[in-house]
Amino acid sequence: MVTDCQDCLMSMDPEHRMKRGEGFGPEYVKIMLQEIAEQSGTILICTIDNRPVGFAASFICSRSAYDELEYKPERMGRISELYVVKEFRGNGIGSKLLSASEDILRAQGCTRVDLGVMSWNTGAHMLYKKNGYAEQYIRMSKPL
Repeated sequence: MVTDCQDCLMSMDPEHRMKRGEGFGPEYVKIMLQEIAEQSGTILICTIDNRPVGFAASFICSRSAYDELEYKPERMGRISELYVVKEFRGNGIGSKLLSASEDILRAQGCTRVDLGVMSWNTGAHMLYKKNGYAEQYIRMSKPL
């Protein structure tokens, strides 16, 4: 499912910068599991008839020295991954995965949650906005 997620992003990428390198699936999962383990994280998998059709990964963010200077203290959660298999989109699975991830982060004492989304992933933008998320930071880039 992780490779399907990457393939989906690659197909939408207008600049064709994204790739799925050799061994992407197992290596990506290994890195994700390590990040989750180190930061009190959780992975949720949605199944229908024993088939995985979506997943979400979340963790508690560590605060940097910059954060301590710039922001009021709060425990921040991050949803680092959210994917629903294409033919199952539009059935509320993404919203349920978001809500369940938020519930877990809330139970761990988080008072805010954030996530990142590619500017061109309009379907994800709509899902997040529908679930109460608002843009807080925009990172821009250009080719040199």
